[in-house]
Amino acid sequence: MEELKIISATEMRKESLENQIKVVNKIIDDAVEGDTQYVQPAVLLKSMVIFPEIREELIKNGYDVKVCEGKHTEDSWSEISWMNAKEGRKGELTEIKGEC
Repeated sequence: MEELKIISATEMRKESLENQIKVVNKIIDDAVEGDTQYVQPAVLLKSMVIFPEIREELIKNGYDVKVCEGKHTEDSWSEISWMNAKEGRKGELTEIKGEC
C-alpha cells in the first residue's frame, strides 16, 4: 500500500499565502490597466479572505482594506481600495464578521 502523504497545514498556509500575493497583485494590476470602459478605484474579491500579512502590507502602502468573514467561505469577500490614497497616508482596515 502506498504511503499516504498529506501536506502539513503550515506548508499549505505558506503556499496559499504566496499564491494569494500573486493573485492580489494581478487583480490590482488588471484593475489599473482599464480593461473595462472605466477604471474603478477599488477591487472586490468575492469569496476571498485576504491573509493578515497581505492586509498589513496593503495598509502600509496606503490601500484601504475591507474584509468580511461570513459563516462560509462563499459568503466572504475582501475589498481593496485606493480611492483615499494620499502621499504618506497609511490605509485603513475594516473587518466585518458574521453576516456579509
